[in-house]
Amino acid sequence: MSEGQDLRIRKFNPGTLQSDREVREQFVVRIHELNTVLDILRGNVRSPSCQHALIVAPRGRGKTMLLARTAAELRDSGEFSDALLPVRFMEESQEIFNMADFWLETLFHLANECERIEPRLARELRARRASLTKRWRSQDLEDHAQNAVLEAADRLGRQLVLMVENLQALMKDVDADFGWELRMVLQTEPQIMLLGSATCRFEGLDDASLPFFELFRIMELKPLSTAECRRLWAVASGVNVAEREMRPLEILTGGSPRLLVIIAGFSRHRSMRLLMEELVLLVDEQTEHFRGNLYALGKTERRVYLAVIDLWQSSTPGEISLRARMDIRKVSTMLGRLVNRGAVIVEGGGRRRRYAAAERLYSIYYKLRRGREEATVVRNLISFMAAFYAEAERKEVFAALIAEAAESTAIRAGLDRAMGEGPEVTGIPAVMYRPGARHAHAEIAYMENQENTSRLGTEILEAVGKDEFDRVIELVNQLGHSQRSDASRLSKSFVSWALLKKAAAQQRMNDLEAAASAYDEVVARFGASDNQDVQQSVAQALTGKGGILRAQGNLVAAVSLYDEVVARFGASGHPKLLWGVAWALTNKGEILQARGNHEAAAAAFDEVAERYGVAEDPKLLWWVARALTSKGHVLKARGDLESAVSAFSEVVERFSAAKVPDLRFQASLALCYTGVTLVESKRLTSAISAFEKSIELADTIDPLELPTAMASALQTLATMVMKSKSAVLQAQGRLQAAVDSFRSLYAGFEPNNKAMTREVVNLLINLVAAGVDTHAILEIISGDDLREAALRPIVVALRQEAGETVRAPDEMLQVAADIRRQIQERRLPPVETHGAVSLLPGDG
Repeated sequence: MSEGQDLRIRKFNPGTLQSDREVREQFVVRIHELNTVLDILRGNVRSPSCQHALIVAPRGRGKTMLLARTAAELRDSGEFSDALLPVRFMEESQEIFNMADFWLETLFHLANECERIEPRLARELRARRASLTKRWRSQDLEDHAQNAVLEAADRLGRQLVLMVENLQALMKDVDADFGWELRMVLQTEPQIMLLGSATCRFEGLDDASLPFFELFRIMELKPLSTAECRRLWAVASGVNVAEREMRPLEILTGGSPRLLVIIAGFSRHRSMRLLMEELVLLVDEQTEHFRGNLYALGKTERRVYLAVIDLWQSSTPGEISLRARMDIRKVSTMLGRLVNRGAVIVEGGGRRRRYAAAERLYSIYYKLRRGREEATVVRNLISFMAAFYAEAERKEVFAALIAEAAESTAIRAGLDRAMGEGPEVTGIPAVMYRPGARHAHAEIAYMENQENTSRLGTEILEAVGKDEFDRVIELVNQLGHSQRSDASRLSKSFVSWALLKKAAAQQRMNDLEAAASAYDEVVARFGASDNQDVQQSVAQALTGKGGILRAQGNLVAAVSLYDEVVARFGASGHPKLLWGVAWALTNKGEILQARGNHEAAAAAFDEVAERYGVAEDPKLLWWVARALTSKGHVLKARGDLESAVSAFSEVVERFSAAKVPDLRFQASLALCYTGVTLVESKRLTSAISAFEKSIELADTIDPLELPTAMASALQTLATMVMKSKSAVLQAQGRLQAAVDSFRSLYAGFEPNNKAMTREVVNLLINLVAAGVDTHAILEIISGDDLREAALRPIVVALRQEAGETVRAPDEMLQVAADIRRQIQERRLPPVETHGAVSLLPGDG
């Protein structure tokens, strides 16, 4: 499946009003189960005695899709199409109360199926059914209806595969002798075979005194594996993701195909990291789905079900009874009904029996609405999973932070000070972000000096500040409408500024094509202007579109745009235009570096240093520092570690004493990379020294003096450096020193920073794998409630490592199991890891 392919997979009623081709294309999981069903049916062809099958699974596991795919195979495959005919009943067979009803319903669906291959027979069957229904008082109605079905099978020369869903619900409403009569038909009429589904193993399947005992070959659909979730996600969302990135959605959905498809519909234009960031919003958008299913339950059933989802872990009937404040006998009855509905699953047997929601997102939905404290537990778990399962990013620390900032709502909301106060550190024009207080005043002051712009500009800024992006677009679109009396008198600088705001709003709404068009409009309308403010907008438009092309993977076109920025504005003396040139050259180099064109990348970075290395403007010097740092990465990638250290050292020498904190930050970052490179050179003592100097320099920087994005990056940098230092200490066997280093790191841990969370968790795993006592670690991380809450899954894992039995939501237990698996993997003897910060296995 290629990225971007748009196939709409049904969340409910798959196969209904869909072609067999569509069903085949969308059926990408349950292949083994399909083959098993087909093997059973293959054995029934022309057999005097048929094997019947029952597919058992809670709702949302893919029973209906499997039946639809089986029907498509029976219709289209030459192996089956001449011998078998699928007859699919509706998902709920609510008109069947006795065997006469059963055969009339069979006639109805058989006529529909015959329409495709024998239209004349289809008309006869409908007429026959209409005639029979008028004789509903007749004692022989059942015999006549059954004979009509068998005669049709004879005329077709095919055996009929009756596909009946929710057999457990059907058996609840039918006459007492229905089951025995159906069994007799299935055992004596080789023309009829039954392929059914049920939401649970209902009572009649395992009781020798009841009719369905040992009648069916039972197939239980297990939750999808990680690999199956990835395949389904690729079809449903059009995007291929790594197995590790898929794991949190597998856990949160319980491997439910239906829930995965629902989430995939929400994921368009979102990276997996952004999807996890906004998963709470998805649950909110699906409120009607969750609420509707809750109110479909009877009052007493709903009360018990709410107790189950509120407990949010596999619970005993006694625990559910206490939470529901109901008699345990009544609770047990309701639990049985909920299991039959497929809403609840049961684990274990006898006194060890425990119950949990079949679809896990119901617990999350309920917790999010029940209260702030309980919602916080859910948010912490999702945030932890987003950090823990993120693909390891061992590129430039700052670049990793910026990539996250560009996508994360939480971080992006704090980027206000970055706009206009420092270089556009995000790699995306700062116009994307809401203005901070100081910069908002600057923009408004600018507009007040422009004729007719104050009111509209203020409205636009207010909408940006409130994240009302639809409103931003609406306001900017008014510029071209005659109903605004001032529209024709607006200055070019204001119009170009407003169009950038529109593009930024569209980018924030993930409408990248529209944003690119808005950027193009700025260039087309104002590219020839000689006004410096307008030209600044043109430069921002070109770099903004370049950022979109880069994000979309169109790297050649992005580089071409960056070259255009350099060609247009490289000779300018205007500082803000030169920032755009430096921005374009640096990003061009990083693209070339990512594509493996190291020589051209180094040339681009050198050009930045040559053009602006002696500049006095701190913002241009910031790009010089970044370009030199990037050049060090190019040299390291080429294996020239000594030259890489020299490049990083040049940044340290030039900027470690700078008055501007942004430049000292770059020097601290370069010291971190120096340490990383020295680790790869096996110079561990020197590496520790570099890490310590990086921390010392970072301590001289007041985060309040930095743009918000860079202040967040400073926190991440400190975490990365401390983690790297601790890893080296572990590699040297100095475990107590490594623990002390971790203690210092944890003292500055910010629970809401996913990059820091990722590094803290990674370090904890390494410490335990290296042999540090889990009780000692738990003592360190258990002193602060907020931090401990943010790390709850690893706390659970460490308590389990210490031999405790821990009860927690299944989602949390699965994450803890993955953490413990990583600990076990890293307990292997240390090996060299090429290009990683740590010498320990599994780190990055």
